[in-house]
Amino acid sequence: MLKLYTKPKCFYCRELKKKLTKWGYSFAEFNSDVEPSVKTFMASRGHTTYPQLYYEGVDMMQGPSTELYKSLLQERMAAFE
Repeated sequence: MLKLYTKPKCFYCRELKKKLTKWGYSFAEFNSDVEPSVKTFMASRGHTTYPQLYYEGVDMMQGPSTELYKSLLQERMAAFE
């Protein structure tokens, strides 16, 4: 399952959620304002920006969310199937 780490009022978070839904992916969303552990997770991984997308404990974006395309996500996820 994909895990999406977000924060409120984040344009890029909303856009990535739209993309994932359009591409037919289901995901669990973890919002930093609702779950304090999200901030701890983000800091432990060295992330300073939102959103972040993980699959099987691995960063699927590896860069800006605007550069993540369906084919790239499929390729990265396939490495763990």
